[in-house]
Amino acid sequence: MKGRERLFQHQLLKGRVDALIVISLPPTEEEFDSMLNLGIPVSLVGMHHSSCSSVAIDDVAASRTATQHLVNQGHKKIGLMSGRPDDPFNFSVPQDRRKGFMQVLAESGLEWDPSREVHGDFTMNTASRAMDDLLARPNRPTAIFCESDEMAFGAMQAARRHGLKVPDDISIMGFDGHEMAEYSDLTTIEQPVQLMGEMAAWSIMERIRKPSAAPNSIVLPTTLVVRNSTRRLSPNEA
Repeated sequence: MKGRERLFQHQLLKGRVDALIVISLPPTEEEFDSMLNLGIPVSLVGMHHSSCSSVAIDDVAASRTATQHLVNQGHKKIGLMSGRPDDPFNFSVPQDRRKGFMQVLAESGLEWDPSREVHGDFTMNTASRAMDDLLARPNRPTAIFCESDEMAFGAMQAARRHGLKVPDDISIMGFDGHEMAEYSDLTTIEQPVQLMGEMAAWSIMERIRKPSAAPNSIVLPTTLVVRNSTRRLSPNEA
């Protein structure tokens, strides 16, 4: 956090920039105050704040789509690989994606088993170890929703280590639209990352040209991309 504080108090306060784009990691309220007090346009990517322009997706709705896909495929025992529960940055994306997942399970009348949740920290290596843990537990899920493609790659790696075939033995669902998702044949939720960046740049340029313009909030759609890491269960498999 000290490094982040130096960024706001040193570089920016010396007037080296005309605008600021903040990506993914949410600033604290104190950092927001520091940014707003700079008197320059601020645009957020991947999050929202009433005082700044922003470009993001609806993570709750997108994770609902991902989970509903698995439910529609006949899966009832669905696992979840989420982010760290003790995230020091209070990153809202993992909570939002978990929220959408839980909503669909409840609406579908599926009982949630907490033993089917593991934490992958949004990296392939930690996800692979977390998947090892999950697969060693009794009552293994028939499908798992990973809150990022990186974690899904780790889950696929662990499944292979355990002698499991994807999707024959377990379906794996990702999120993000990572450039390697296509090569891994991963079913995922694709978010328009390039468009988000373009819209953030456009928004910040508009604020530079028109400093008095009110902040605007843009929510971009996501796309369910179905590949071969998920499959439909037969009635006797569910």
